[in-house]
Amino acid sequence: MQVSKILSMAAPYNAEASIGTGTAYFATMLQKAGGDPILALAAYNMGPGVLDFFKDNGGYSVDNMKAFSTAQKKKLGVKKYGDPNYVENVLGYYSGGKAALLSSDKSIKYKYDVISESDKQKALEDRDKQVEDLKDKQYENDLKVVDTKIAQFENIINDRSRDMSLSETKQSRYSETSNAWRDEEITQNKLSQQKIDTYELMKKRVAALLKEKKIDKVQYDNVLKDTDQKIVEEKKTMEDRRTGIFNSRVDQLGKETESINRELTKSEALIANMDTSSVTYRKELQRQIKLKKQIVVANKEEMALIKERLKNGKLGSAEKEDLENRYAGLSMTNFNTNLDVKDDIGNFIDSQLEIYEGQRKKLNNSMDASKSRLSLLTEGTEEYRTEVGKQVAITERQIAVNNKELAYIDESLKRKDLDATMLKQLTERKSELNKTNLELLVSQRDLNQQMNNADKLIENYKKMIEKQRDLELEVLDKRKEAEDERHEKAIKNMEDEYNKFEEVIQAQLKNIDRQETTDDHNKELSKKLEERQKLQNQINTLSLDDSWEAKAKREQLQEQLGNQDEDIAKFRLDRERDLRKQNLNDQLEDKKNKLDREKKVEDDKQKKTLDDIEEEKKAKQQYYQDVLEDESKWYVMKQNLLSNDKTLVQQTLTEMTDGYAKFFLFLQNESALASSKMKENLQYSVGQDFRAVDDYSKDNQQAIKDDGAKKSAWEAYLSNKQKAKDLVKQMKDAAAQNKTGKPTQYYLGLQDRYNNLKSANDGLRSQYGFPDGSYASLRAMNIFSAETGGMTAAWGPEGKLAMLHEKELVLNKDDTSNLLKAVNVVKGFAANFSVGNIVDKIGSMIMPKKNESSDNSVSPLEINFNIDKVYGTLEEAKTFASHVVSEMKKKGIHRR
Repeated sequence: MQVSKILSMAAPYNAEASIGTGTAYFATMLQKAGGDPILALAAYNMGPGVLDFFKDNGGYSVDNMKAFSTAQKKKLGVKKYGDPNYVENVLGYYSGGKAALLSSDKSIKYKYDVISESDKQKALEDRDKQVEDLKDKQYENDLKVVDTKIAQFENIINDRSRDMSLSETKQSRYSETSNAWRDEEITQNKLSQQKIDTYELMKKRVAALLKEKKIDKVQYDNVLKDTDQKIVEEKKTMEDRRTGIFNSRVDQLGKETESINRELTKSEALIANMDTSSVTYRKELQRQIKLKKQIVVANKEEMALIKERLKNGKLGSAEKEDLENRYAGLSMTNFNTNLDVKDDIGNFIDSQLEIYEGQRKKLNNSMDASKSRLSLLTEGTEEYRTEVGKQVAITERQIAVNNKELAYIDESLKRKDLDATMLKQLTERKSELNKTNLELLVSQRDLNQQMNNADKLIENYKKMIEKQRDLELEVLDKRKEAEDERHEKAIKNMEDEYNKFEEVIQAQLKNIDRQETTDDHNKELSKKLEERQKLQNQINTLSLDDSWEAKAKREQLQEQLGNQDEDIAKFRLDRERDLRKQNLNDQLEDKKNKLDREKKVEDDKQKKTLDDIEEEKKAKQQYYQDVLEDESKWYVMKQNLLSNDKTLVQQTLTEMTDGYAKFFLFLQNESALASSKMKENLQYSVGQDFRAVDDYSKDNQQAIKDDGAKKSAWEAYLSNKQKAKDLVKQMKDAAAQNKTGKPTQYYLGLQDRYNNLKSANDGLRSQYGFPDGSYASLRAMNIFSAETGGMTAAWGPEGKLAMLHEKELVLNKDDTSNLLKAVNVVKGFAANFSVGNIVDKIGSMIMPKKNESSDNSVSPLEINFNIDKVYGTLEEAKTFASHVVSEMKKKGIHRR
């Protein structure tokens, strides 16, 4: 059985097969061993490699078996390899039992019968036959393995086929244009792709097994060819389904688009009779925008389907051409529909803007009526001020209407369906309204608020100066506080120094007192010891000297001398202590006197510093009082702000700006003495006033600059109009020559250039209020400018406020027209200064027209003109006058 496993033979647990295999293998080893059964047994157990090991190491032995086993275990990395005692054991069994092998009798020999050559040959033949039988069985098993693998893949494919049948059954219940029908079609395509993947994997795995098992591929040619055919069929079926999905969705989109178009037709019929400024109009217009957007979305989806179809579908040339034409048609439809949507969005927004326009028109009419009434009133009267107040109220309502429109524009700008042009127009309209509001505010100032604004600017400027005064005074107060604090610290330092010095002196005095006590104690102790010693000496002396009287006398004198020395020492010590105490007290007194002098110097210094600060404070108060109470200065400043001389106004504003700048610089430099919160509040409050001055200054500077810029802008405006006119002609020619129905790149390029010119002129019209019209009409028009005169710019039916000066003349429309005719007469004289031409010009301009009554009569017309001066001699003047009269008679003009 072991040999069967080694040789990878089948049925290792089949006893008969295992014995046959083992016998065949042993016969092979016996042949390799040259017929030596011992070597054959060793090779049977250890493998044929052991025979070479025996040759190199002295032949067979149990030790060599062990050595080879050890080497193989190390080489192969296994724990066990073969059985070193295998040969001994087998020979022991073969010789009649294991007991003989285990016997200690060395004379026992292993016995076995030598195999004959015929037996060997038969064993080899049996082995070969068994090997062939095993190979046949193995080949049959390999075929079964391949067939089993094919069956496994076919089961998977059958499962997919069953899933597909269920999907087809489910699909049959749906309409072919429904999403559910297409979902099932997609599911079936996924199942087909899974079947194709399974077929491909089966081919790959079967080919690998055939190669591994060395099976002739011819036996499975039919299977593989059948598989390839099924793959082709599945792919064709998938392509058919894709076509069905495409057609289904296209049909559905077509039906949806038809339904939307029917709704649009109904809506257009309804909206035709509606007021364009009504809520119902805007509601219906919004519905149309939504429907058209749905058409665009449906067309885009169909275009995406067509694009995918053209890219991945297997199409014929005719079908491909149809799809490309359909794609181009949808693209053109979307282009036009998007243009319609843009127009509808513009109409929707314009509808709401019309309401604000109507409100503005009413307010403008009210303002015109008020102006007419105001022209009849005397300036300065109560009625005049009341009418001015009405104009202010009207202006406020105009601003309120503009603010409502601004809010609506802000809301409209949030729409995601606005194109760049519409966004730009609304943004420019917003800018125009803001500018108009600013103009209205300026008008309010011109009517009633101009004085108030100038007063406010000056009042705020005064407030800034007062704040600067207060701040500078506060800085001086803080300097006084700082000086007081410094002086207090200096005095405190002196007192602390004196207290510390006094502590040192007192400590020394205390030490002297302690030392004195200690010295007295020691001296008293020493004295007592001496007295004791004297007593002891007396005892000792009495015990040795018989002359008591002499000895007593000597001791008495000695004692008196000791007392005298003691009194002298004590006297000296007391004196020394007194001197030390006097010296320390003198030092303390000197230190106190010195600190008193320094305090006086510090007090004098503080007084002088505070007096200087107080004087500076009084000077600043007087300076700011003089500035704030200088009424002539403020009167001149106010007159300058109200002046019509923009340069003078700008100079005054620059002076105020410089004043604010000095204030902020002072605030910054003195920030260490001012609290951060106070600095922040001052910067904010004064900054608000400064911004008012700065805005006023910017408006004044812009007014100076605008006049020159407007003339250049008008020339650019006319040039853009002329270029746009030429582009329109080129676009019409290109459209006429285009037969494809699709816009060409050349046409789209012209269109982009036209739109760019239109956007540029829209911006100029919004910024400067230029009139709209054809190039020819605009070229002949004289727009207003301060240098050339002429008409004001076109800004709609409403009027605008104008700044007038005392005794200025205001003309109505008829007066203005007549005045312009007179101006043209004068220009005609100047341009054609000859008698004949002058008379012709006068005749053409003043010749009366026939009365349209039945008698065809004409009304007489009189004209008076004077020739104030003629250069030359008197005779030349008479000749000129006669010539003029003569030429006038020729033209039918008679002198009275």
